[in-house]
Amino acid sequence: IMTAGGDVVRLAPDFVADYWYIVLVFAGSLALVWWAYVRLGGLSGAPARSWLWRIGWRAIALVGMFLLGRGGVQYIPLGILHAGNYASPAYFPVVLNTPFTIMTSLGKPVVTARSYMPPQQADALWPVVHTYQDDLYTVAERPNVVVIMLESFSAEYSSQLTGGTGYMPFLDSLMRSGLCATKAYANGRRSIDAVPAV
Repeated sequence: IMTAGGDVVRLAPDFVADYWYIVLVFAGSLALVWWAYVRLGGLSGAPARSWLWRIGWRAIALVGMFLLGRGGVQYIPLGILHAGNYASPAYFPVVLNTPFTIMTSLGKPVVTARSYMPPQQADALWPVVHTYQDDLYTVAERPNVVVIMLESFSAEYSSQLTGGTGYMPFLDSLMRSGLCATKAYANGRRSIDAVPAV
């Protein structure tokens, strides 16, 4: 459903066939709400129940909500990593929710920041910035190498690549004055695949 794009109306029959149980749960929920609404309306004029009954059903409701939030009565409660049992990593944000993630993360031990030596001593033992004084390592003209990656773009937007109407004049000017790789193909499906694709 999350990857259907704008074709939800056309694919609605397929969704109903693939996820028929969700339709049944939805219809059952509507029927339950309608029944409860009528039932509660009839109870508005009924005599008050005893205090034992009122406390009892509230206690049962609290225990039920606790068990549902915990995920059952098993020894190890439901955790964040259990999302991998029901969905691929791409859909973890859909399966998980913020309150559940916060509740399961509260009170957990945090990563301890370790400092084995002062920064000055670390820089003296292994400097991060290297300075070369020898002229052999000095380049008179250092060319700037800039890699520009475009997402959701194609060659048809460039007049330099297609010879037609362009929509990116600045990048076209860079192509004319720099090195342009014309054999470019999309080899990633998500934004996170951009760097490995290059």
